[in-house]
Amino acid sequence: MEDLTVHGHYNLLLVIFSIITSIITSYTALILLTRVSGLKGKTRKIWHFSSAFVLGLGIWSMHYIGMLAMNLSHNGEFKLVQVLLTLAIAVFFSFASLFILVVNKSISNPWVLSSILLGIGIAITHYIGMTSISAHYTVSYSPFIYGCATLFACMVSYLSFRLFGSSEKIIFSTTMKSAIYLGLAISGFHYLAMMAATTVYDQNGDNNVHHPVISSTILGIGLEIAIITIVFILMFFAKVDQKISDQEELIHLNEQYYKSLYEQNPDTILTFDLDGNFLTANQALTSLFGYSIKELVNKPFTPLIIPEDVDRTVHHFFRAKEGIPSNIDCTIIDATGNQRKINITSIPITVNQTVTGVYCIVKDITEFIKAQQDLVEAESKYRTLVENSLVGVYIMQEERIVYINPYLCEMLGYSCEELFGMNLSEYIYSEDLAYVRANIRKRILNEQANLTYTYRVVRKDKKILTVQVYGSRIVFEGETAVIGVVIDVTDREKNEQMIKHMAYHDQLTNLPNRNRFYEKLNEFIETSKNQNSEFSLLFIDLDRFKEVNDTMGHEIGDQLLIKIAENMNRCVQGDEIIFRHGGDEFTILLPHSSISKAKAISKKIVDELSVPILIDQYELIISPSIGIVVYPHHGNSPMELIKNADLAMYFAKNTGANNYKLFTKEFLVHSQNKVELEMDLRKALERGEFMLYYQPQYHLKTQEMVGVEALIRWNHPKKGIISPLEFIPFAEESGLIIPIGEWAIREACSQNKTWQQSGYPAIAVSVNLSPRQFQSNIVETIQSVLLDSELDAKYLVLEITESIMMEVDKSISTLKELKMLGVKVSIDDFGTGYSSLYYLKKFPIDKLKIDQSFIRDIVHSNDETLVKTIIIMAHTLNLQVIAEGVETKKHVDLLTSLNCNEAQGFYFGKPVPAKELEKTWHQF
Repeated sequence: MEDLTVHGHYNLLLVIFSIITSIITSYTALILLTRVSGLKGKTRKIWHFSSAFVLGLGIWSMHYIGMLAMNLSHNGEFKLVQVLLTLAIAVFFSFASLFILVVNKSISNPWVLSSILLGIGIAITHYIGMTSISAHYTVSYSPFIYGCATLFACMVSYLSFRLFGSSEKIIFSTTMKSAIYLGLAISGFHYLAMMAATTVYDQNGDNNVHHPVISSTILGIGLEIAIITIVFILMFFAKVDQKISDQEELIHLNEQYYKSLYEQNPDTILTFDLDGNFLTANQALTSLFGYSIKELVNKPFTPLIIPEDVDRTVHHFFRAKEGIPSNIDCTIIDATGNQRKINITSIPITVNQTVTGVYCIVKDITEFIKAQQDLVEAESKYRTLVENSLVGVYIMQEERIVYINPYLCEMLGYSCEELFGMNLSEYIYSEDLAYVRANIRKRILNEQANLTYTYRVVRKDKKILTVQVYGSRIVFEGETAVIGVVIDVTDREKNEQMIKHMAYHDQLTNLPNRNRFYEKLNEFIETSKNQNSEFSLLFIDLDRFKEVNDTMGHEIGDQLLIKIAENMNRCVQGDEIIFRHGGDEFTILLPHSSISKAKAISKKIVDELSVPILIDQYELIISPSIGIVVYPHHGNSPMELIKNADLAMYFAKNTGANNYKLFTKEFLVHSQNKVELEMDLRKALERGEFMLYYQPQYHLKTQEMVGVEALIRWNHPKKGIISPLEFIPFAEESGLIIPIGEWAIREACSQNKTWQQSGYPAIAVSVNLSPRQFQSNIVETIQSVLLDSELDAKYLVLEITESIMMEVDKSISTLKELKMLGVKVSIDDFGTGYSSLYYLKKFPIDKLKIDQSFIRDIVHSNDETLVKTIIIMAHTLNLQVIAEGVETKKHVDLLTSLNCNEAQGFYFGKPVPAKELEKTWHQF
């Protein structure tokens, strides 16, 4: 007969039972597995095997219940050996898988290996289990589907083990989820594998259809009941074992607690029998008594107590024998013979409601008693110190004084009884009350451990004192309090205010000084920056104040500054502030001020100071030069604002003084050019950039050239020829005029000597001397120049200004020394300075040079009379007269008629270099 392919169908009830079986056994296995953790030795192995056995039993039983669930057309029988072999295989692979999962900690990721082993075990169990069917059946598999089923078992097992292994605590929900995943891995594999199987029945020799005597359903249910019974028994034993283990662990833990409390206790713990003999003691005994435990066992305690404390100690021991705990302080004698204060707590040892002995806990209180005595002594000393202190001391609770020392009572003018219980508002200055309360609150809340602050108090006689308090939080009579030390700083505060006023105010005018100015300027900048607003700064310099100070004395100058400060104060109002910046300089800050307002106040100041000021019968007029800047248009920093305001002030002064100027960027450019010019000027002499131009001087009667004036020019490499009007002021200010002037004298003398040696007529060369040159070693310089150039001194004329003649004595001495050298001296720009007939008579001079301002309009104005007067006066004093600025024939004719000796100007020739002068020499 031919083989018959079997097509069976499943019993749904047994299918459900098979799945339930796999989940229940998986859950039981995982629960039993948790017993492994923390165990050792044989017990650990038993629970590990039990868990593996249950899991293997679940795999095995699920397979056979699943086989029974399949209704075959022919009676199937199972081979006993293969059935038992499948159970052994399932248990083995379960054991290995769970060992890796829980027991073996050396694998970093045990879930992967465990799930692979279990999946393989499930697959092998199924395969061998299928071979246990009767020999009439032949089973074959689809390798692909069977492999997918195995992979499915491994992956779902991994999910189960990963979920179970990553949980720190055993939670029912987590364990149940893991069991469901594991049950699905087992049952899912089985039914997927059955889909891969093809079962063929061999009909040879048997045409009859056989039916089992017992239905597969009943057999499957019976197997299910047997499995559940086994699982229940194991779970029951696991629960009982867990309780026993917990009790043993609790007993062991209590023993450890007791041992730690007994052995590690720093206090000595002693055990006595009812006769008072030592039984046991912890290690602290040696440190307290100095005896070892062996030395005291079975000996009474009374010899260790000093005689006067024995009776009291024995009495307390007997109370403990009667079941009443007691406590006593006494003194013992240790092994070294020293006495030690101890505290003994006696506790009865009760066994079955009978006192069998006494525990004694002994504390060494020697240091404590000493500390108490020291504390009493210290309290006495500190109380004496506080009571007799020269500073006030108080303790306050809830804003009321609870302690106060006598000195503070004296400071406030109250008796101690009056101050006790007084509220803060009764003696704190009203404006400082909120501040004081806030500081007390900070100390109470411990926001600041130690606090120092200053406030005002009101004495009983209503006099106000300024006090400084150093306070902190303490506990006083069991409650939080504030303690403070009070120092009367009233006089010190007044002195500090006076010093601060002096530090920030000018002593002469009482205006805020430069220090205060810089502080306020920074404040104005910060405020304006935050409020996006403007403010103005005025920089004021008093014109010609130095001349008043020098000629009339500092006392008049000081009075003048005071008056000027008062007058300017009338020009400002509100929060507009005037500062004395220093000397004759003042600054004004105008908050919330626009350019128009700054100009208006500047004009007001100019007008106010144009009124004469009367001081000691003198009527003085001092005009101001004012520079204006407005924040933020003209600068963002204090230094930038001050620099630009100062620059604007100098431009106002240079345009005629008694004026004000608003800063512009052109000022910076001009200032930068000035700086560059000064820098170049310092190098010009080294580079040979200076040159001399010569202007002829003409004798009006003989019509001959009798001299030349040497005029310096600067041949700048980039800017070309620069007039002395531009660089001489810089040279004067920087001191470079001295080396430049010496160069000019040497060059002029050398050139004159060269002309003489070249056959030109001998003439005099005139050289200008600046005041600064004249005040230097001018005599030695001229002597050196004449010696080096070999020029006869009579051919050198030194032109000085009238301002040099102000220092009469020194000027006369210097001029006399120059005259002794043989040089001639001429007063330049005569008529524009401070010279007088007295000076002209007294000074050893040879010539007067009339300033060109008198010559320019001599033909058409009254200047003719002035010039005539100067010429007559000079001739009367035996002085030669030379006029400069002669430009026309009328000038020449008129000066000739007035008996002027010499003249120079464009009519005769412009200043030219030496070479050009030589070309036109014959014309003269």
